[in-house]
Formats: sequence, structure tokens, C-alpha cells
Amino acid sequence: MPLVRGWCWIVSVLIWVQAAAAFAAGGVLARWVELGPEGAVLARAVTTEVSCPGIALDAVSHPMGVRAAPSGDYPVLVCETVLPAGITSAILDGQPLPLPKAHPKRIVAFGDAGCRIKPPEDPVQGCQDPAAWPAEQVSRRAAAEEPELVIHVGDILYRERPCPPEDVAKCGTSPTGYTWDTFNADFFTPQTALLRAAPWVFVRGDHEVCARAGSGWFLFFDPRPLPESCQDFTDPYTIQVGSLQLQVFDSSLAEDAAPP
Repeated sequence: MPLVRGWCWIVSVLIWVQAAAAFAAGGVLARWVELGPEGAVLARAVTTEVSCPGIALDAVSHPMGVRAAPSGDYPVLVCETVLPAGITSAILDGQPLPLPKAHPKRIVAFGDAGCRIKPPEDPVQGCQDPAAWPAEQVSRRAAAEEPELVIHVGDILYRERPCPPEDVAKCGTSPTGYTWDTFNADFFTPQTALLRAAPWVFVRGDHEVCARAGSGWFLFFDPRPLPESCQDFTDPYTIQVGSLQLQVFDSSLAEDAAPP
């Protein structure tokens, strides 16, 4: 019997390795897991390929669905798969995805992490200087703590205007505006380590209202089906993770400076 168990273990490892190799798709720019209403656990990916990558769930291959086709300012394919309850592994682009813990206790919560380029109201931040904009270092440090859940409390995109000529040393040729390149520079690239570390909950901030980065909010982060057009208000919902219950409330249009 010990010999049989040993062979079973070896076969299981080989299947896992083969599944990982089979789904090491090129062109995947970002991958993450997020939690949504009614117990939804979503695997999402952004790719430059013409079709969505495959995903291996417990070593069984599945195609990812298309959330949004490339268009305009977002020339990337956004893909999505609902992860079934009870699976023990999910492999996307050759990398294991973080699955939800039954009772998460080590939680990272943060927001407002983009690099601010919004002259003349605010001083331009040094996006090319890790000391002035340490988003990637903070992400790596948080990931090293092995969190079981990450909560982003809003305000994802900060590079809203072109870099002024007098501040080229700070922001240089930084992308600007509400585009994939800007979301990638402000969020996906610097947060890579933390995106791989744990599932996420995303809360909408006022930077993600329709007049600002709302298009990218619904494309990448809102956990519900993609609406036909941007909505300035979305209904609240509950996320239940074991004994932890979160109430997610969209207050992005609330007047925080002078509330009624």
C-alpha cells in the first residue's frame, strides 16, 4: 500500500505539472482572483492574444470566457471564469491562482495607490522614483506577509492628465488618461506581487465615477456582469467568506467635502 500511495502522489504531481505547462499562454498581462456577491469567486485575466487563455481547475482544462473584447482605449481582451467552490488548485498562464481561505484573518486593506499626475491642482508625483512613489515596494512587502485577503478601498487611477514639460524628470513619458496603458502603469504592474498573493475585494472610489475612470472600473474590477454603459451608481452587495462578512457600498458619487 505505501508503494501504491507513492505512485499516486507521483502521478498527481505529473498531472499538475503538465496542466501548468499546457496553460502557460503567452501575452497574459495581468491575472487575479476577486470576490463578488452571492459567493462568487472570479478569476480574471487581461491578454493581448486573440482568444482567452485556458485555465486548469484541479488539473482539468477549461476555456476562460470573454468579459470584453478589445476596443478603443482598451486594446486588450479581458477574460473571466467563475471558480467552483471546493476546488484545490487553479492554474492560469502557468501560475497558480490564490484561492479563498475559509476564514481569512490576515487581511491587507489599502487604496489611493496610483501616481498622481493632475496639474495644476496638485503637485506632480515622481512616478519614476521609488522613493516618491513606492507602490511596487509596498505591494511586495504586503505580499511577503502572506495575506489571505486584500481589500482595495478605491481610487485606483491617478495619472489623469499629461505630464507637464517642467515635470518631465518626475513623470517623463508616463501614460495618461483613462486607458489600458494608464491602468497598467498605475495598478496592474506595481501590484503584481499582491495580485498573486491573495484574492481581492474591490470597492469603487470617486476616481472611478463615469466622468473619470469609470470605463476601466467596470471593465476590470466590478465583480458583476459588464453593463452596456457606465453607471454612476451600483447596488450594494454582501461578500461572505466563512465567518467574515463584508458589505460593499458604492459611495463614489457622495459629496465628501460637504455632505448634505
